[in-house]
Order: sequence, then C-alpha cells, then structure tokens
Amino acid sequence: MCTVPLEVKVTMVMFLSVHSTVFHTNRQKNDRAHGLVEGDLYIGALFSIHDQPSGSTGLEGASIQCGDIREQYGIQRAEVALQTIEKINRNKNILPNITLGISIRDSCWYAPVALKQSLKFIPGLDPQSTRTTIGVIGPGSSANTIQVQNLLQLFNVPQIGYSATSKDLSDKTRFGYFFRVVPSDYYQARVLVDLILQAGWNYVSVVNTEGNYGASGMKAFLSMLSDAGICTAAELSVPQHVNIQTNPVFNTTVWELQSHKNARVIVCFCEGRTVRGLLTAIKVNKMDGLFHIIGSDGWADRADVIQGLEETATGGVSIKIHSSEVSNFDKKYFKLQPKNSISNPWLEEFWQWRFNCSLKSNNTAERVCSGKERLQSGYTEDYKLGFVVKAIYTLAHSLHNMQVDLCGNSTAGFCNKMKPFDGKLYKEYLKNIKFNYKNELVLFDANGDPPGHYDIMNFQQVGNNSMEYVAVGTWNNGTLNLHRKGEKISTKNNLILNSMH
Repeated sequence: MCTVPLEVKVTMVMFLSVHSTVFHTNRQKNDRAHGLVEGDLYIGALFSIHDQPSGSTGLEGASIQCGDIREQYGIQRAEVALQTIEKINRNKNILPNITLGISIRDSCWYAPVALKQSLKFIPGLDPQSTRTTIGVIGPGSSANTIQVQNLLQLFNVPQIGYSATSKDLSDKTRFGYFFRVVPSDYYQARVLVDLILQAGWNYVSVVNTEGNYGASGMKAFLSMLSDAGICTAAELSVPQHVNIQTNPVFNTTVWELQSHKNARVIVCFCEGRTVRGLLTAIKVNKMDGLFHIIGSDGWADRADVIQGLEETATGGVSIKIHSSEVSNFDKKYFKLQPKNSISNPWLEEFWQWRFNCSLKSNNTAERVCSGKERLQSGYTEDYKLGFVVKAIYTLAHSLHNMQVDLCGNSTAGFCNKMKPFDGKLYKEYLKNIKFNYKNELVLFDANGDPPGHYDIMNFQQVGNNSMEYVAVGTWNNGTLNLHRKGEKISTKNNLILNSMH
C-alpha cells in the first residue's frame, strides 16, 4: 500500500479546580476560546470541540474556521473531564493539599490547530502564564497525536492518549513521552484477522482511510492476513478530508469493490466518516445487501455513522474498544443549562446547535430557545468517555506517587522538592503506574500500551421496527469469544451466519 499523509485532529484544553475557578470566555488576540479552572498544577486537555475545517487548509491558527460543534467528541469529553477533576480534588486520598487544575482547548480535529493550541502547554513559551502543566491528554486522532507528541517531548511534557490507537505510537525511540489507555491497533488488526478466520473466509477486499490511523492499521492487518493465507481482491484507500455528498471517491470505491464479484466481504480500517461515505455510496448506487462490512473502532457503535443509513448498515460488524461506564455522568450532563456553566465556553454555541434555536431574542425568523430543551432527547453517550477519565486518573495517581516520594508525606502539598516540576522524572512514575479503575488494573507495558480488550458489535434489527448495535462477542488478550449471552450475528445475505454460529 502507498504511503499517505498524516491525519489531523484538533485540541482543547481545560484547567479546573474545585476551590477557585477562573473562566475565560473572551478570546485574546490570535487565540481561541478555552476553559480554565485554576489549580496548583495543571492537566492540559485537547478535545475536538468542533469538527475539522472545510476549505480553509491555507489558513493558520485562530483564523481557521472550524466546522460544526460536536457533542460526543467534544462537549461530552469536556464535561466528563471537568467532572473527573472535581472528583479528584474532593478525594482526600489522592493529592491532598494539592489542587489539580485542567485547561481545555479545541483541536478541531485538525493538526495546525492542535499544534498551535499545544504551545499553550509548553513551560515558558507563554510569558503571561506561570502555570505548570504536568501532562497533556489527547488529542483524539492518531495523526494529530503524533504531531503533538513530537512537540511535547522536546520539552519533557508527558502525553496520555485516550483515543489514539496507531501502532506507530508504541515506538518509544520516536515517542518517548507518550502513553495511552487504549490498546494499539496491532491488537485490533489481530481481532479483524481472527474474525475472518473464524468465519472461514479466504478472499476479501480491504479499504482504509488515508492518514496514520488507517494506513498503519491496514499495514499490520495485511501482514497478518498474508501470514494466515487469506487473499485480498482489492486494497483501496480513501482520502480523509473529503465531502461525502460531492466528492466522487466513494462512488468510485464501491464500484471498484463491486467489480470483484467473488469478494463480497469488505474489511474497513477506517474513520467513521469514511464508513459513512461508503454506506452512502452503497445506498445511492442501490447496492444494499451486496456487501458485508467489517469495520474497525472508527465505526464502533457510533450513531452518527449510520444515521439515515440504518437499512444499509444492517448486518455490519464493528470493533469497539472495551470501556467501563462512567458512573453518574448522564445525571450531571442532563442538568446542564447554557446559563449555569461557568467552565465550558462552548456550551451556549452547542445548545443553539443541538436544539436549532437562538438563546437571544431578536427580530429574525430564528426560533428562540424556550428554556424547556433537555439533553435527554436524542442522547447517545460517547463510549470513549471512560478513557478520558482513565487518562486523567493516570496522571493524578502518578503525580501522587511522585509527590509522596519527594515530599516525604502526602499532606505536604506541592513542596519545594517538586519545584521546578521535573517532567523527565514524572515520566518514570508514569512508566511504573499501577492502580485499579472500575475493577480493571491500569498499567503500561514497555511500549506504554495497555492490554487489548474489545467488544464485537453487530448492527441488527431488534424487534419489529428498531435497529441497534448489539454486542455479540469479545476479544480479550488474544481470545475471541462470540455469541456472548446467546446473541446471534445478523446479516442480510447470510455471509457470516453459518460460519460463526
């Protein structure tokens, strides 16, 4: 497969504290809106609050107009980060007498923005800031994460990935300050191969999204596929930043796939946007039921990938990284109101986008928000919220261990022996961290990776009029188990039913 350009994501930073909150809604010159809660030490957070820009790749920094605001990838992740910092600061067993802050910045799923926002976390680069950032979580995409890591490691700032899964990031000779709480795509490639072997297929087509996530994942997958003696009919790549409605690449791709009449199984190591583009082209070209698609975790169980394409997506199998539920997140999230949040500068914009109304009375035809809008309506929780929480706790527990060793006892606070903050020493504590989270042991191997644990999802009809994602199996540390709790994998064309029972 040919080498493809790196993918880009955007970032966001939050600083958060239970005791004192400073919220910046005004944008400074050449800066973007960001949330800030003060603390003694800070975590930087990069989230894709907005989607990637469209047609503005020649611009830089704050002048880039990012896309629509995002609920799952952006607002929900910002809110769960704020909730997590609040819990840590209330917990007397973690960092007593140290208030942990968090700074959230928007990466827009776009590398130039993510990199510029990351500069705010570098010690000494901002003469107006005296804040000490101990580490950064995010951004979401592998390609953006790689670019941000190349910057952060120059200044000994550790980075925890909550979503970036590229196997390239396991190379500690290149990315020495990177750790992650999601497994490497090496394992995900193994899951895809195990599913194919279990089904007894020997001839498949493969598609990947251009960029580091799709290209490196597909490279590992194709190598394993060859070792397993499985042949490929077509190996196709789809660009990242294309308009699904106007770019012909998806139509071209499905017609190419259709031409290989003996290969009706498509394995897609793809971002969700690419999966949606393929499903759209299949529907438009009246190819429903012709293919069986197996997708990587870029698809997972995302509602936005299949919205309006449910019939076409029925029968699809996808991989979802196993994640623990975040307790009480929904309860607090549903209570959000645009006027009662002082720590999220994007909430008013999100509210107006979500409910298609205006918070300001005016003489235009735009509908004014009634005040009765509720986030429960049409709500889907981002399944990666648990990884955001785990990333923050990883930084907090490692800081706690470092503080106890240097200061002599946990109640000494941010003592003089911790000043100035030593990121290189802190990295050693991250390497050796081990703690329990939701009955799971959090730890890193020599590559800074956790073990591989996935759920196998199947989009199927449930009842007479409902279609939804159903968990039909697991893959845990090398073992594939299908039909968990008796569920059966559903397809339109029986390609997989007989071989996976």
